Amino acid sequence: MAEPVTLEQALLLLVESLLARYEECVPARGLFPDLSASQPVRHRSSLSGSESEVILEMSIRAMNPEAGEAFDRVRFVCLRARNPRTQGFASATMFHGTKTELHQRLKRMRIDADELLDAARALLEGLPEETNPDLWR
Repeated sequence: MAEPVTLEQALLLLVESLLARYEECVPARGLFPDLSASQPVRHRSSLSGSESEVILEMSIRAMNPEAGEAFDRVRFVCLRARNPRTQGFASATMFHGTKTELHQRLKRMRIDADELLDAARALLEGLPEETNPDLWR
């Protein structure tokens, strides 16, 4: 596993890794294996001041087409923070859209990753968003 980096550095590395494989791995419709990248991150809690290492994973996933035809073309980002000692994790989903819309969004994140950074910070502090697992495959 790579050496731990800052959260900002990790997010850029993850976005670049996903973009490098996006076109060949993400179809426009239907299910596909998750496209994932992970990176160790040094994290200092703003709540407790404690410092720890977490594994940050960013994946491109498909919605469950069985939930309805509208979901067959929807792709999204899943961000997961995992404790390497306990394997406990928190996750959040974001940036839902078509293959093309999500690809464009990832490209923009190379320049402006503020929304992704905010979501990652909240996740590392243990405040993931509410999600609906019935729509995931």
